[in-house]
Amino acid sequence: MTHQAERLPWQALASIFDLKTTNPCQHDAPNLHPRDEPETRQKLSQFLDAFIKNASSDAKQERKKYPEKYDPLDAGIFLKSMTGEEDDEVRRWYPKNDGGSISSKFDQGLQCPHINDSDKCECVLPHKERQLAAFQRDYYPNECYHFYADNAESYRNLEFVKTLILLGEMDPVLQVCSSGECHLTRWWEAGPCYCEGLNLGWNMICDYAITMYLTLNIHYCFPEIWQDDDGSPIDDYRDLASYQMAVRHCTPSSGCQIATYPHRDLFGIQDKLFDIFPMPFDMSWWEEFIKIDDYYVSRRREIDPNWDMDSEFIEPSAYKLKFYPYGLITYDEFLNFEKPVSYQPHSNDVAHVRWMLGQKGLPTELADSIISKAEYIPGRSLPVDGRPFHPGNKAELDRYLEECWQLIVRCFMLGRELENEDVDFEERIRRLFKVCVREVFRCDCKGSVELFYDFDGPF
Repeated sequence: MTHQAERLPWQALASIFDLKTTNPCQHDAPNLHPRDEPETRQKLSQFLDAFIKNASSDAKQERKKYPEKYDPLDAGIFLKSMTGEEDDEVRRWYPKNDGGSISSKFDQGLQCPHINDSDKCECVLPHKERQLAAFQRDYYPNECYHFYADNAESYRNLEFVKTLILLGEMDPVLQVCSSGECHLTRWWEAGPCYCEGLNLGWNMICDYAITMYLTLNIHYCFPEIWQDDDGSPIDDYRDLASYQMAVRHCTPSSGCQIATYPHRDLFGIQDKLFDIFPMPFDMSWWEEFIKIDDYYVSRRREIDPNWDMDSEFIEPSAYKLKFYPYGLITYDEFLNFEKPVSYQPHSNDVAHVRWMLGQKGLPTELADSIISKAEYIPGRSLPVDGRPFHPGNKAELDRYLEECWQLIVRCFMLGRELENEDVDFEERIRRLFKVCVREVFRCDCKGSVELFYDFDGPF
């Protein structure tokens, strides 16, 4: 059953798509294709209205868990709500040592003991960085490639705010919002510069949650792609262009990494699997999808007008993808397209290996040491690897969809807390919904962009 089927008209939304084995507008890839019918815009509009209504309602209920008003806080007040429980998540995004190991700064956790300004402190989250003033830093416009030089301290605190949103620890975030100088509105959408994209804001948490929430629920409305006639599970949905697009979109190696964690954890997507400038790992095998970059050709011909691309060896860096082959390769090929993947264990695998070592007579401490040295740690949460619609994954899929919904609700709640006469967060989330649907189910058909962006009025 789709998530919140009694509140959201999933079947009506799914009915605007046709399942096609080939789509000329998508390089002949199999995919769900939007129907060009008068009812399509109406059904999209009705679903979006229901989506916003229910997210708004749940956000209001969530807000009731916290004080209606917070007492005014001095800028030097210590946010006691930040208890250090965020340690595991912070470890994931905090800069690693040169060798890629976790910083020794984590040995004492996030609880900084240095309360005096005179104390020398190199803690992950210094005492002064847990004070309100640290979370009131503004976002400064920057020139290209100067983002971290101009906004390093502000962005570090934003990363902690994102971590709190991810974990559902909203009390300290709401405390910050209640102060007179909260700049989280400006951090909703942020990035190094327009050249590199605006993918560092806390809107990415909502973006990825909406994308996967819509994708999985819509695909579930087509049982023929996840269940055979006799009821046995099949995996045809994993070879659809929209499914592969959604997985890659929500687990990139660049931008807001914190927002990717729930989705990486479910699907077992390892770090740095999907690059911002993708190229096949095995270029000779996938040569049908690559070409020599036009810019490289023009530069070479500026140097030598008689230069012929067939006359000499051309370095791999001169090539680029013609297009990303979503749906034109199997899901396993998709995972290995840019980088060979390694097996991502489930927690059950780790427990089984620990048991096996114990059966060999090894003490528990030595078994744990071997597992730690081998970095054999859980890399996915789906018991049946990479198959979310498999019956054996139902409980975990339900948990994940609820997590996606709660992330949307928290972002909605926080947005409502920050709203003013100049900022309408409901409209921002409406726009984000349209972008997510368009990104996953995009095609080159005439009117496709207008369909997804303007179905309830100008974008």
